[in-house]
Amino acid sequence: MTDINLIRKTLAEKYSEACGKIMHPPNQGIVRVLTNPTVKSFYLDLIYRGNDKVNFAHRMTDKDIILLSEVVPEYSNVNKGTTQIIRNLDFSYNQISNIGIEMFAKLLKECPNLESVNLQGNDIGAQGA
Repeated sequence: MTDINLIRKTLAEKYSEACGKIMHPPNQGIVRVLTNPTVKSFYLDLIYRGNDKVNFAHRMTDKDIILLSEVVPEYSNVNKGTTQIIRNLDFSYNQISNIGIEMFAKLLKECPNLESVNLQGNDIGAQGA
C-alpha cells in the first residue's frame, strides 16, 4: 500500500530543493499544503487554490508550477507510479501563464488516472489553453 503522506512530504522536500537550485524561495503555501498530514486518501490530489484566504498572499507562479512539473515525474521515475495516483488538480486563481502551463501540460500527459483539472482564474490565454 502506498503511503500518500510520505509521497507528499517527499515531493515538498524535492520542490524546496529544486527552488534552492535556482535561488527561488519555496512557496511556503505549497509546502504547507503538500505536507498536510490530515490528508487521508490513496490518491495524490494536488489542490492549491489561489483565492483561498490562506493562499492568497502566496499564489502559485510560473516558476512554482514549472518546478512542480519537473519534480513530480522525477520522483515518479524513482518511486514507480506517483503520476499514476494523481487524480485531481486544482490550481485555480493563481498567477500561472502560458509559459507555466506549457511545462505543466507535459506532466498531465503522464497522469492516466486524472479525473479533473481546474485552472480557472489564471493568466492562461488561448495559446496555453
